[in-house]
Amino acid sequence: MGANDAKAAAEHKFQIYDADKGTFLGRTGASWLKITVFYIAYFAFLAGLFTASVQLMQSQLSDDKPKLNTRLNIPGLNYFPKFAASSDEQKKRLTDNEGIAFYWKDGQKDGETGYQFYVDQTLAIFKEVNDNDSTVKNFDVNTLGACANPQASWDAGKPCIYFRLNRVIDWTPVGLFKPEADTIFAKDGNGPSKAMVKDATYVRCEAKDTESGEFSYPFTYFGGDSNGGDGYFPADYFPYTGKKAQPTYESPIVAVQVDNLEAGKTFKVSCDAFAKNIVVDRKAGLGSVKFEHKKEA
Repeated sequence: MGANDAKAAAEHKFQIYDADKGTFLGRTGASWLKITVFYIAYFAFLAGLFTASVQLMQSQLSDDKPKLNTRLNIPGLNYFPKFAASSDEQKKRLTDNEGIAFYWKDGQKDGETGYQFYVDQTLAIFKEVNDNDSTVKNFDVNTLGACANPQASWDAGKPCIYFRLNRVIDWTPVGLFKPEADTIFAKDGNGPSKAMVKDATYVRCEAKDTESGEFSYPFTYFGGDSNGGDGYFPADYFPYTGKKAQPTYESPIVAVQVDNLEAGKTFKVSCDAFAKNIVVDRKAGLGSVKFEHKKEA
């Protein structure tokens, strides 16, 4: 390598600081100042643009209810407690009240009053309270009749399953005038026991023997009024207007007591909610729930 080549290589050698040129990482102080100012201004602009966009979007949204309701504008039906009929451990837990607080009554839990039920392992409290919000009607556990005491029903071998509608803001039920034909609501012994209540949403179930494929309707329905009800959600609890407007809102409950199923057999139970503006599609799980039940021999 010649002298000229060596000199050129030395000139192109990377230097952190070049004392001859007064540069740091290849830039002079003035150059570093300009690029620093540029990036400060650039990122400040991006931050301001992002903040303005968020503020603009938030200003268009209500803080108590969604701006648009799409596929969630019709409530679904859900039930509790959820358990596997094939699991002896889970059934024993519910029967013996072991490993889970199925409910508390009248001061058995830290001096609280009323009833508490587990819903999907999330505690939902239904108790009598003095509420200043006159738009909220408190749930009356007396409407559940023989199912007002969950543990007693399981101890007696006549377990109660509890149902409620998913909360949909501003949804109001439109009731039926009579049970629709070709539905389980129209089956003998499964229809309303008294005159149908205006704009009420009814719950009805059927049990299918997994061996024979035969259907039966061994259910007693509670919920709706203080006389034990007829298995319906009263229109008085609707509409739900959001957590901000109704912070102590209590979803109404319908209870279905299972009795007279043949022991030792497994039954697939299907339950539907009946109202004009509730879609029932068992395959899609709309307005309907399914679970298995097995009575010990």
